[in-house]
Amino acid sequence: MTDSTTNAAPAGELAERVLASAVATIDLLSIALGDSLGYYRLLVRRPLTSP
Repeated sequence: MTDSTTNAAPAGELAERVLASAVATIDLLSIALGDSLGYYRLLVRRPLTSP
């Protein structure tokens, strides 16, 4: 028989890695979306201060 705490640690580590990868993927997709919508070109032309 295996101990349940022995199997829980690798499962938790895997869950953390999957979550970190999902967050990184969403970050990259949001950057790609901002680039395709032209948000970064707009930031270059306008000042970054409040009106």
